[in-house]
Amino acid sequence: MDLSYPVLSEAMGEEEEVKQLGLAKLEQLWPKEMETERQKEEVQCIPLENLVYAAGLTKPIDLLVLDMSGNDLDVLLNTKLDQIPDIQMIVMHSNGANMNDEIGGYFLERNMVIKKVFGSNAESATYILVKFDARRDL
Repeated sequence: MDLSYPVLSEAMGEEEEVKQLGLAKLEQLWPKEMETERQKEEVQCIPLENLVYAAGLTKPIDLLVLDMSGNDLDVLLNTKLDQIPDIQMIVMHSNGANMNDEIGGYFLERNMVIKKVFGSNAESATYILVKFDARRDL
């Protein structure tokens, strides 16, 4: 399965770029061999910070579990984490995506560390991230 993203030209409009990236993600989930099983569905996408706000969550979040078919890191990268309460622990499933290189640095900037990784390789790993505590983590 080809997991590469399409080359986006500078002349391509933003809407076309999003479409091309979406097709690349779709190809990861449903390879061409499964073409007959694909159906086009329109769904509403709501940013995570909007869901948290709508739920009225104002206290720190103890546990956030994401299992977005390999898009977990994409969801968090596009979330305005400064607009939601502190998250004490995050569980993320890679589901075919190799998040190993990106996950550590991104969360270290947000005062979170990888506490545990389950799985035999980066594409099938489950990551447990926790809020950094110098008394516990040093």
